[in-house]
Amino acid sequence: MRPRLRLTNFKHLVVLLLSFVLTIHLLLYLHSSSSSINSHVKKDFPVDRMFNDLKNNIAKKGVLIYPPSSLKQPRGESGWVVLNGNVTVHVGHVHTPHNYTYLINPTSRCESFDRTRLKLLLFIASAVKNIKQRQMIRDTWGVWALQEALNFRIVFIVGVTPSTDVQRHLEEENVRYGDIVQEDFPDTFKHLALKSVMGLKWSVSFCNNADFVMKTDEDIFVHIPNLLKILHNFYSTKGRTLICHFNRVRRILRKDFLDTAPPHYIKYMVTEQELPGQYFPPYCAGLGYVFSISVAEELYKAALSTPVFFIEDVYITGFCRYKARVEMYDHPSFTLKPSIHLQQGSCAFSDGRVTSQELQLQELHELWKQVNTQGFFCPQVVGYLS
Repeated sequence: MRPRLRLTNFKHLVVLLLSFVLTIHLLLYLHSSSSSINSHVKKDFPVDRMFNDLKNNIAKKGVLIYPPSSLKQPRGESGWVVLNGNVTVHVGHVHTPHNYTYLINPTSRCESFDRTRLKLLLFIASAVKNIKQRQMIRDTWGVWALQEALNFRIVFIVGVTPSTDVQRHLEEENVRYGDIVQEDFPDTFKHLALKSVMGLKWSVSFCNNADFVMKTDEDIFVHIPNLLKILHNFYSTKGRTLICHFNRVRRILRKDFLDTAPPHYIKYMVTEQELPGQYFPPYCAGLGYVFSISVAEELYKAALSTPVFFIEDVYITGFCRYKARVEMYDHPSFTLKPSIHLQQGSCAFSDGRVTSQELQLQELHELWKQVNTQGFFCPQVVGYLS
């Protein structure tokens, strides 16, 4: 009996020791997170400082900088222009008014921000019929209690639907949650760029008290605490900057390539009549990109003079960014890869990652459970003892 008793006592001792270590680790983590998110924030923030501190910070972390000067703007030309290297950009002014009408407009959404802290708006591109996806975000990473605690707001950007039932449900959603923004253009893949233009327009018109704006999609999990840490580091230098994941695939897809490509690529095909050249300018992946409210205004102005191109991330962060002369920062925390294993979700964001890969409804719910039940904490000590 004595060997078994000793073994039992030893197991209890290990469990108690492990619990103590995990508790201390968790308390230290939460203390550091709270300090990094809520400290160093003053009541009246400077709006547009230059990028010296930011560039020093970027250089230390090895993040790439893509200044707009890397592609020289031609003089005396207008329209779609092919630069050296077969890179296509738009120069000059083409009157492109975004003269759509709001059908649903929660104008007071940003009035409840805490002015003493950093203020963040996320506009989420959503298919008008995807009621469950919107609700899943409201129940997980975009839950209202978290919005209030961390001083961010979300709105869902949608177009119009021919279905009266879907429209009725959408209006009921907005009455209950007040987070739907809808304009009267068709809600289709070809109009995704219009959704982001609408998001920019709404941001500068009804949420211009925000410090930063992020565009993301309804199938992405956004880790808000990690995002806020990045934005606090970038805050003193928030100027003409886009923070995102640089899209390495810049070749314009033509029909001859699509003959051997997967079928879902066909929706990205571009004819030479639509766009000349071989390459898009440097641009961000549409899964999520963040910028200051002043950059939102510059991007919106650029969109009003640039013909709409249907590939959303190329249009906003490529063509409009180039015309607005906005810098792009390739940040490793904005990524789809590696894919997150849901059973290890609590550790997926321990390195500062902000975005997940595209997720189905149940996957997003499972990831939230993994992250939320651990209090945004990865129990790494268990790995050392197992």
